[in-house]
Amino acid sequence: MCHVNYTFQPATIDKAKRREKAYALTDGGGLQLEVLPSGSKTWRFKYHLNGKREKVTIGAYPAFTIKQARDRLEELRALVERGQSPAKVKRAPSTEQRLADARRHRARTGRTSRPLRHAGRRCERPSSACGLSRRA
Repeated sequence: MCHVNYTFQPATIDKAKRREKAYALTDGGGLQLEVLPSGSKTWRFKYHLNGKREKVTIGAYPAFTIKQARDRLEELRALVERGQSPAKVKRAPSTEQRLADARRHRARTGRTSRPLRHAGRRCERPSSACGLSRRA
């Protein structure tokens, strides 16, 4: 890991006031605090991966303190250094969770919908998870 010069202090964050448009305060190493027009403050990590600029949300301030946001930043930077997208890694468990919830619901209610088909095969995933429409 490379050394990062962090600039935020709790007083700096508390002084940040809302504006008509969202704006970001930069801490260093890609960590930003985005101040929204509603006044809420959100930690985000902006990074380059495969020639594209991406950003991932870390959490809301003050639920995530400066130290917690910086610790999470180090974890996310390690993913980028390995060539993985933190945004995709963050989304992956939620997709698996939705599929597991759908299976539990089917098991609990005893309902089965019409089978989903992909190129002639049955699909266990709900259509919202795979993005393909139902076929008769």
